[in-house]
Amino acid sequence: MLSLMESDAFKLLRNTYGQATLDIAAFKRRYKRCDLAECQGVCCYGGVSPENAEIPVIKKVAKDHRDFFRKLGLDITDMPFTHTADNQVRTD
Repeated sequence: MLSLMESDAFKLLRNTYGQATLDIAAFKRRYKRCDLAECQGVCCYGGVSPENAEIPVIKKVAKDHRDFFRKLGLDITDMPFTHTADNQVRTD
């Protein structure tokens, strides 16, 4: 079995982002939970990638609280996910 660092995915990431400049201060910053005033949506812009265990919970919340979300102006379906080209699941 290949280690993570020997995988094709790791090699692709290394080749693509190996020379990227990191914003060290951004990694040190402490964020409050979902405080868009702090992060400006850096981590959730365009959706988030939920863990497999979170997907059924999100589906249930979307279904059970559809009226609440509609009052906020959000039309959330029972399947509020997008599958990306690389077969990852992202929230809409």
